Amino acid sequence: MEVFLLKAVVFSRILSSFEYAAVAFDLAGAALFVIIAGLFFANIAVRKNVSFSAIDATIVAFAIWCVAVSLIYFEDSRLRDVAKLLMPLLSYVVVKNAVKSDSEYVGVLFWAVAGFAVAIVGSTVLIAQGQGVDYVTYWTG
Repeated sequence: MEVFLLKAVVFSRILSSFEYAAVAFDLAGAALFVIIAGLFFANIAVRKNVSFSAIDATIVAFAIWCVAVSLIYFEDSRLRDVAKLLMPLLSYVVVKNAVKSDSEYVGVLFWAVAGFAVAIVGSTVLIAQGQGVDYVTYWTG
């Protein structure tokens, strides 16, 4: 179950960079990440077997520091920016403990690449329709 949800998260997080429907993909990615983190903590409670290294401890300490700074300077901080900064780091800790085999790892990578493919094809279509971010005319003379 964790790996299935993890695939959905890596697919949707990449799509959140889309200018269209970005809020929907942000919310879906954040909700799925919270569910995966919940499953991660539930597995820790049930199995009592987790791989937690010094790198993981550093990541968690950095996450706590970022949240504390954003709470101290709450008028200048945005939850979206803090989440975009911390989700990849915290995802590493969760993925390291959720993915147990090479085939699961390849599956997660496949869905990450699929998310990139959708974003690239969508951007290509928008550029071809003249709705890209910038319009550049190449000419000489």
